[in-house]
Amino acid sequence: MTRTSIMLLVALMASASAQSPESAKTKLDLGLYAGVIASNGLDWASTNQCVRRPDICREAELPEALVSNKAGWTSYEAAKSVGTIYAAHWLTQHGHPRVARWGLLAVDMLTMAQGAYNYTLCTGARKSPVSPGLPVIHPVPLPVIGHGN
Repeated sequence: MTRTSIMLLVALMASASAQSPESAKTKLDLGLYAGVIASNGLDWASTNQCVRRPDICREAELPEALVSNKAGWTSYEAAKSVGTIYAAHWLTQHGHPRVARWGLLAVDMLTMAQGAYNYTLCTGARKSPVSPGLPVIHPVPLPVIGHGN
């Protein structure tokens, strides 16, 4: 877990304990927030491991310039954590705490699964579906409709 993630978690816990009982975060919410930070930390570490071993696997979804730059990659993962937690907080404040909790749980599970998959690729237990000799296929952008087309 990075220093920024730990500081964010401590700040969230301090703000939760300083608020009134009606608006305080529950232990479940704090646990889910910690899960988001931990899963993004795992994703950060597993992707770094993958980048260090280009003969076994490579990053197929994100630009190579982003994942090879430590500061940029760390900032991206921290922004993902903060954005996810902020979205859950916003949903909770607007009367949708169950949606926020289910969303956090889904994000945690999917990110943990991706981190575990990256580690299986890096250990050589599984072969990468993206061969280093093949080009990476990116999604085709959809056409914009209604702008003079």
